[in-house]
Amino acid sequence: MAFDELKERQSVVWGSGPYGRISAHVATAHDHLLRAVEPRPGQRWLDVAASTGEIARSDDRPVTSIAAKETTAKRLQVDFLFLDLTTCTRCRGTDESLESALEVARESLAATGTTEVEVNKIHVASAGQARALRFESSPTIRINGRDVALELRESSCGSEACTDGCGESIACRVWVHGGQEYTEPPLAMILDAMLREIYAGAVVEHEARAEPYELPENLERFFAGKVATEVTDAAGEVSDEAPLQVGCCPPAEQRSCCDPEDKAECCDASSGEGCGCR
Repeated sequence: MAFDELKERQSVVWGSGPYGRISAHVATAHDHLLRAVEPRPGQRWLDVAASTGEIARSDDRPVTSIAAKETTAKRLQVDFLFLDLTTCTRCRGTDESLESALEVARESLAATGTTEVEVNKIHVASAGQARALRFESSPTIRINGRDVALELRESSCGSEACTDGCGESIACRVWVHGGQEYTEPPLAMILDAMLREIYAGAVVEHEARAEPYELPENLERFFAGKVATEVTDAAGEVSDEAPLQVGCCPPAEQRSCCDPEDKAECCDASSGEGCGCR
C-alpha cells in the first residue's frame, strides 16, 4: 500500500468517529478527573489530547482556564549522525534512505500540518563531540531528539574507514525493523518514526536521561586510532630527511595510555622527549 493511500485511510477512520456521543458517555469520568486533581481558583491547566474539549468547556470547574492542546507536532528536526560518508557503506546507504524517506513523506507531512522539516547532517569527528551528542552508534538518525531505532545492534561493515587505526574493525549499526536486520534503514522504519513524532511527540516531553553517558568502547577505539593516525601524519611532515619515531610505544599501548583528546600531547615524540605517559 502506498504511503499516501495509507494516510488517507487513516484520516477517514479517525475523522469519522462519533466523538460527541463518546464525550457524553465519559462525562462522569471527567467529573472524577477534576475531583482527583483538585483544581483551585486562579489556577491554569493544560488539557493535552483534549478530544472535543469537554473539560475545557465545563462550567463547573473552579480554575481560571483550561487550555486544550493539539497532539500533532508542527516541526520535525531530523539529525543524521555518522562517522564516515566516503567509504562506509552503511553510512552512505543510510544517507540515501533518509533522503528517499524525506522525499516520499514531503507532501504527507504538509497535509498533517507539519510546517517545517529541518535536516542536519552531522559528521561526528571527535570523542568530545561524540560525548556532547551522546553518540551511541554510527550511523544514527534522530527525529526531534529520538533515535528512530528502537533497538541497538551492531556488526562490522568491512569498510577501511571503520577501523581503530591498527587494522581492527569497529562495529557499525545494524537496523532492526519488523523482526529483520538491515544494513541500512528501510523507508518504512524512517516513515514510522516520523509519524510517531507527529502524532505523539507533541504530548510527550523528552525526558533527560538519568544515567550518565559513557562513550562506547567501540567508538573510544575508533577516535583513539584516528588521533594516533593524525599524530603520525603530522610528525611525518616535519622532516623529509629522516622520519621521526612517533611515540615510544606501539599503537595498542597508545590507545590506553591517555584520553583520546590528549593523544597529540601525550604520544607525540617530535619534541624528542618521548611519550608524556612515561
